[in-house]
Amino acid sequence: MTRLQVGLAAGLVMTAGILAPRGAQAQTGQVFYAVTPCRVVDTRTSIDPAVVKRGNFADDETRAYTFSDSTDCTGLPTTATAWSLNIQYRPMTVAAYLTAYPHGVTRPEVSALVGYPDTWIVNNAIVPAGSGGTIDVYCQYAGRVIIDVNGYFAP
Repeated sequence: MTRLQVGLAAGLVMTAGILAPRGAQAQTGQVFYAVTPCRVVDTRTSIDPAVVKRGNFADDETRAYTFSDSTDCTGLPTTATAWSLNIQYRPMTVAAYLTAYPHGVTRPEVSALVGYPDTWIVNNAIVPAGSGGTIDVYCQYAGRVIIDVNGYFAP
């Protein structure tokens, strides 16, 4: 893994359309660990023993993802304070948005992606992690989601 010493800004963290609420402030003195890009979520497949894939999102659905539980991307830590992600979203029937945010906090009033039916929308994001390195993903309307991790911040 490659290490890069960084100091994450306190308050709001904004990268690629993601705003973290004040309750999810990042700590200073974090180290960024780059990892080989790896698919941690793919809702196009509904069978997964680690319960990471689980099929398409329904309308107004939130799911919690703990990447360290991924059987496809082994070695991801529970101590991550933020994740570097590539997120893809494809609404099924109507225009909709997706929000990714730290697990355990109120969903922010911003979106990471806004998509249109039958079109894949892609964005990179730094998403602060909640307890155990977990993030929540919310889809306004039914859709498919793919998330690749390419790094994380940790103490």
